[in-house]
Amino acid sequence: MCPNGDAIFNVPIRTLVVDARDRSGTFGVGGGITWDSTTEGEYEECLLKAKFLTEPWDEFDLLETLALNDGVYALLDRHLARARGSARYFGFRWDEAGVSRAVDDVRESHPVGRWRIRLTSGRNGEVHVAAHPLGEPREAPVVVKFASCAVDDRDPLVFHKTTARSRYDLELERRQPCDDVIFWNRRGEVTESTIANVVLFADGKNWTPPREAGLLAGTLRDELISRGELFERTITKDELASAASFALINSVRGWMPASFASAWEGRPAATHAIHL
Repeated sequence: MCPNGDAIFNVPIRTLVVDARDRSGTFGVGGGITWDSTTEGEYEECLLKAKFLTEPWDEFDLLETLALNDGVYALLDRHLARARGSARYFGFRWDEAGVSRAVDDVRESHPVGRWRIRLTSGRNGEVHVAAHPLGEPREAPVVVKFASCAVDDRDPLVFHKTTARSRYDLELERRQPCDDVIFWNRRGEVTESTIANVVLFADGKNWTPPREAGLLAGTLRDELISRGELFERTITKDELASAASFALINSVRGWMPASFASAWEGRPAATHAIHL
């Protein structure tokens, strides 16, 4: 409110108003009408905007999977920073001291060998850590197929690593036989696999899809981008399908050459040897 009488107002959107007396809630939702708007389209937009109220998420924990090689964690600071950021986004309590204690305890109890460390942090800050033998690096290329349907690149869960992984597990099961599945969004853009980021070799550089396509930014991905060894750009399904060479990367297994299943006809069915 200005002295000369001018006033500027902000209209709250997607705001749930709760009446403390009768415990009822009101949620207004709408959209701007333009020349090409349709009744069906506007209604679908209203349903989408209200989706966070009408279709609540299942309970989940934050998840980080780390490589522990002879007592040394790979990219530990990046893993913890990512989990810390997700805790802030979802409103989880983050127990910094508890997490540090847990990863240190596992490191001290597994000083030798290659281990896959699974760290989870719950809504109230509870921390759980489990260690599994990692085994030797894979020599054969990872055999992949495209997912059967597009991923929703507006779903916040695709940008964070959590235990809410049914979409990945179900799609991998649905597309058998293969080792992994490549996801894509409604625009036909490649996003990620069930456990890794995608890297395409083209024009003398390593390219990976941008986070905006709808994917989890892996810690190895971010490390390589920061070192100028990996670059972001849109990669379409057609481009990846016709690529001479591409790979999957994550911080636990590093670089994994990949190939589409059509090039591996006659290969025995996969046995889900790749685990999160």
